[in-house]
Amino acid sequence: MKRFEDRNWLARVWGPTGICGSAFAIDGRHLLTCAHVVLEAGGAGPGALVDVDFPQLGSDERCQAEVLANGWHMPAGNDATSGPDS
Repeated sequence: MKRFEDRNWLARVWGPTGICGSAFAIDGRHLLTCAHVVLEAGGAGPGALVDVDFPQLGSDERCQAEVLANGWHMPAGNDATSGPDS
């Protein structure tokens, strides 16, 4: 039996310049991450594909994850990555 501490639920989100952030498996088919991570990875919102991998599974293989419309919320001016003049 796998332990929660093994962190198999942890995914990395990749973009053109490397790792953009992390994502968390919330069930067997869905990951949760922040919109600014998706944007940095080159995803423009619903329907976009971003590369992810699961480092704790012992493989360097990446796969693509689709950004779903029912979970998407575009960052607003109060997002952590937005400056005061955004």
